[in-house]
Amino acid sequence: MFALASIKIIKPYLSTLSSGYVLMFVTMLAQLVTIPLYLGSYEKWGFGVISMMLAVVPLMALGITWVSGGGMRLMGEAVAKNDIVGARRIYSASKYLFTLYGVVVAFILAAIGISFQDYWIDDAPNYYTREDLHYLIISFCVYIVVQYEFSSELAAFAATKKQHEGNIIQIINPIVMAAAVYVMILFGVGIQSVFISMTLGYLVMRVCTHYYWRRVSTYGNYVVLLSPDREQIEATADMLKDYAVSYSIYGVLLLFLFSDVIIVGYLMGAEAAATLALIWKIPNLLMQTLWRVPIYAEPYVIHMDAKGEMEKLRSLFKKGFFAYSLMCFIAASVFYIIGEDVLQLWVGNIPDLKGDFKFLMCAGAIFFLSLSRWPISFLYAMVKLRMLIKVMAVELLVKVFFVIFFYNYHGFISPIVAINVEYILGLALAYYFIIKRERLA
Repeated sequence: MFALASIKIIKPYLSTLSSGYVLMFVTMLAQLVTIPLYLGSYEKWGFGVISMMLAVVPLMALGITWVSGGGMRLMGEAVAKNDIVGARRIYSASKYLFTLYGVVVAFILAAIGISFQDYWIDDAPNYYTREDLHYLIISFCVYIVVQYEFSSELAAFAATKKQHEGNIIQIINPIVMAAAVYVMILFGVGIQSVFISMTLGYLVMRVCTHYYWRRVSTYGNYVVLLSPDREQIEATADMLKDYAVSYSIYGVLLLFLFSDVIIVGYLMGAEAAATLALIWKIPNLLMQTLWRVPIYAEPYVIHMDAKGEMEKLRSLFKKGFFAYSLMCFIAASVFYIIGEDVLQLWVGNIPDLKGDFKFLMCAGAIFFLSLSRWPISFLYAMVKLRMLIKVMAVELLVKVFFVIFFYNYHGFISPIVAINVEYILGLALAYYFIIKRERLA
C-alpha cells in the first residue's frame, strides 16, 4: 500500500520538478535577451535604476511572508481534509491581504520615488525628463500590485499540489514580458516599457489561472474568491497569531544570511563586492537549481502532516535526503572541477577569480547550503520554526564573526570560507539535532 502511495507521489512530483526547471530556463533565457535591450535602449543609468527598483521587491516582501507561508499551510490542511469551505476562506483572505499589502507598498514606494526624484534626475542622461521618471514610478507601482495579487494563486497551486500546472502557466510570463518589451522599444516607448511588459505578463497569467481553476482543474471548487466576511477576518487573525512572528523572523534571517555581497561591499569596497558577485554567480545558480527539489516537496509534507501520516513523512525524509545528498555532492564536485574554466570562459581572464582554494570553498558552500535546504523545507512546511530560527540566528552571528575574522586573510572570499568553517565546526549537526527532535530521522 505504501509503495503504491509512493508511486502516486513520485509521478506528479517529478512532473513539477521538470516543469520548474523549464520555467527556470525560460526565465533565464528571457533575461539574457532583454538585458542587452535595456542597456542599448536606456543605457547604464536606466538599467541601474531598473535593477535598484527590482532589488527593493524582495525586501518589501518581508512584511507579508506570514501570509504566503501561513496561507499555503492552512489552505493545504483544508484541501487535505476535503474542507472546501475552509480552503475558500483561506484563499479569499490571502487574496485580499496580498492585494491590500501590494497597494500599501505601491503607495510607499511612489512617495519615496517622488521624494528622491531630484537625486535620480541629476545623474540621468540629458534626454531623461521628470515626466519619464513619473511614468516609470507609476508603471512600477502597478506592477507591484499585480504581482502581489498573483501571489495568492501561487499559494493555491502549492496547497492543492498543482504546482506543475502552476509552473506551466508561469512560463507564459517571461515570454510575454520579453515579446512586449521588444515591441515597445521598437515603437519608442520610454523606460516605463520594462514594468508595463512585466505587468502584461502577470495579467496574462492571471487570465490563464482563472480559466484553469474554473474550467480545467478538479480542485477549482477549493479556489473560489468569496466576499469579505467575519470568517475571513478570523482566518487572518489565526494566521497572525500562529504564523506572523515565526515566518517573518525566518524571512529576515534568510535574507541576511544571503547578503554576502552587501557585507563584503561594506568591509572591502565595491570592487571586492563585484568580484564576489562574479565568482558566486554560478554556485548560486546551482543552489537555486538544487533547492527546487525540497521546495517542491513541501506541499506533500503539508498534506502528510495534516493527515498525521508520520510514517510516510519519515520515509519521504530519509529516502529523499539520501538521494538529495548525492545530488548536492555531485553538483559541488562538478563545480570544483570545471568551475574556474567555465567562469573564465564567461567573464574573461580576471586574476582575482583564479585559485584552487577559492573554488574549493565555493564547492563546499554549494554542498552545505544545498544540503541544509532539505531539513529546512520540511520544518518550514510543518511550521516547526522555533528551533530552526534559533539555529539560523546562531548561523548568522557566527558567520558575521568569521567574515570579520577572515577578511584580512582571504579578502572577498571570506564569507564563503566562513560558511564552510561554521558547518564543519558543528552547524550541520545542529540541523540534524532538530530533525531528531521532530522525529523525522
